[in-house]
Amino acid sequence: MPLSGNQIDSLGKRLKASDQVATDDLDLLEELLSEHAAALLALEDRLRSLGLSPHGRLKTSRTIVEKLQRGPLSLRGVHDLAGTRVVHKMTLDQHTELSEAILRVCPGAKLLDRRVQPSHGYRAVHVNTKVDGRWVEIQLRTLYQDTWAQTTEWFADRWGRQMRYGHAPNDPDAPFGAQTSPPYTRGEAWAIWLRLSDQIKQVEADENAGSIDPENLVRKAVYVMRDALTLPDVPTAPALPLPSNRGPGVLGEEDGGTVTP
Repeated sequence: MPLSGNQIDSLGKRLKASDQVATDDLDLLEELLSEHAAALLALEDRLRSLGLSPHGRLKTSRTIVEKLQRGPLSLRGVHDLAGTRVVHKMTLDQHTELSEAILRVCPGAKLLDRRVQPSHGYRAVHVNTKVDGRWVEIQLRTLYQDTWAQTTEWFADRWGRQMRYGHAPNDPDAPFGAQTSPPYTRGEAWAIWLRLSDQIKQVEADENAGSIDPENLVRKAVYVMRDALTLPDVPTAPALPLPSNRGPGVLGEEDGGTVTP
């Protein structure tokens, strides 16, 4: 039987208050995660029906406890215990069209556009939806947004997880590397990387308007970082089927047609 709302609330309060989490509570948390795993698999089947290739994950127990202890959030208020990511080469308009297509197969879903409200440089479109009573988060990213986010994770894994939340790296005055000229500290390198997020935003806006500059240094930097971190190839957004009763200005010009990025 699924955990009740009261059970989840009580578990969250104990996790938030505990310096040492009890074994029984970890077992309950794993039970809750298994329920979310089933919801995640069902959601990913829906996304594959759109021609997408989602990559899902469950939060770890440690990450969940840390998130609860960072702020006032309740365990029932954590909507990304299960999440899946969709990454495609696409323009901003195609990004919007794809998010609209996802909303159509996820009735009642909530959309958070972090292109408009970035979080410490992070940009993407997030869709939170309930499946069988459990929340699952979809992260929808362009190639540029994904490269920035994954590189940020690379830095945070080495210089401190707090960087994901806008804080300075550990030992910010340490040299970034002897190969840079002029030499930078970690703190300076991190500030440059945060500013790059705004430059990437402009590159995406230019490409969306059709003014692609193949020599743009920021554009080149994205591909250099993908190669350096050996990130996987990113597919082009698929053609999407159009509903016959859509409103004006959504995805295409003819009923029953497709949009091909």
